[in-house]
Amino acid sequence: LEIGNQQCAAHCLENAAAWAQRSGRAMDAATLLGSSTALRLDTGIPTPDYETFLFDQIVVAARDELGDSFADAWDRGLELSMQQALDFVQEITSSTA
Repeated sequence: LEIGNQQCAAHCLENAAAWAQRSGRAMDAATLLGSSTALRLDTGIPTPDYETFLFDQIVVAARDELGDSFADAWDRGLELSMQQALDFVQEITSSTA
């Protein structure tokens, strides 16, 4: 999977996190949110206001489900490169097919 537009990549990671959370994969959701955050921080791309609500909902749901493990998953996402994060999305979505 390759995405040249970094804003689009961040958006895709956040949508994948929403899918993961709804699919009972809170750990994966937290990892993807951490990765999206790292990408946005590294590139200076802000989260649009209309996406902040969804992002915050996923964070709250994943944190509630994972407790202290949330921070570990988030930190794991912070360490992923953009390509590693996109590969992770492909891995977790293809494992459910």
